[in-house]
Amino acid sequence: MPDGLREGRDLIAFGNIKALYDFHKRIFTVGMTNAQNDATKILELFRKRKSDLMFRYGKYSINYPRSELIVKQFQNSYFTKMETHLEQSMRLADHLIKPVQHLMRYSMLLEELVKHCKIAEQNDEAEKFQECYQIAKEITKNVNEMMEAGRIELFPGDISKQGVLIYRGSVNCKVPSPKKSIFSRRKVSEKIEPCQIFVFEQSVVICYHSSRETELEVKHEYRYWHKFQINKMQVRESPKGHDGMTFELHDSKADSPIPNLIIITKTLKEKVELVEQITSEIKKLEGFTGLLGNPTMKL
Repeated sequence: MPDGLREGRDLIAFGNIKALYDFHKRIFTVGMTNAQNDATKILELFRKRKSDLMFRYGKYSINYPRSELIVKQFQNSYFTKMETHLEQSMRLADHLIKPVQHLMRYSMLLEELVKHCKIAEQNDEAEKFQECYQIAKEITKNVNEMMEAGRIELFPGDISKQGVLIYRGSVNCKVPSPKKSIFSRRKVSEKIEPCQIFVFEQSVVICYHSSRETELEVKHEYRYWHKFQINKMQVRESPKGHDGMTFELHDSKADSPIPNLIIITKTLKEKVELVEQITSEIKKLEGFTGLLGNPTMKL
């Protein structure tokens, strides 16, 4: 094994693929088999295992960009030799994308079931499979968003430990820009920067956002800027002197390099959704903290 793959980097290439395999083998496939094509039981399984699917596939997807990079880096010097030795007809990179493709097939299959149930006038089954489809679609969307979060450069720590990704979107941020002035030695002005905001269960991550066109696609790049911890932040919905599309994030950590940040959304709807999502996570955590301090209290 090349030195560059030692000390755990080889494990990054595979992420939590074994945990995914074990989950399907021991739990989800068993549940689908036991359902015996019963729409009610299949819906119960999707409802019960929604968070498990979201967590496991989300973790796999957030690691995938790093996995892709490592495999590409050592394809010729190591992985090609292993593929030949194991008589594999597919390259490792093609195998590693399969879990994500596998998840997307749930949505396609369930959509087909809904269509054929309606044709057969089995409306009760159609409604149940429609809800299964919505759950599978929501999980797939979350997994795609988590894969984008996995592309954040220079993030301090493990991005997969921030919990489930609840929201991702493009915003503008007012960034302090020190400038010299004839009236003072240093005057702080502000400039607008395009950013990407990632709202996780445990933090709100702000990244500088840029994009570049290649021959095949537009590639988005995210460079880490700041992280607000959910348990150490506040949201100000209408900061003074700003229009209705802005809100402010306040970092209550004493040593924070960015105590306040003005966020500008493109639409009022986006602002309302973002403020509600962040506020909801703050309240959830406060409620959970209160419950730990007082076990008799109800959330």
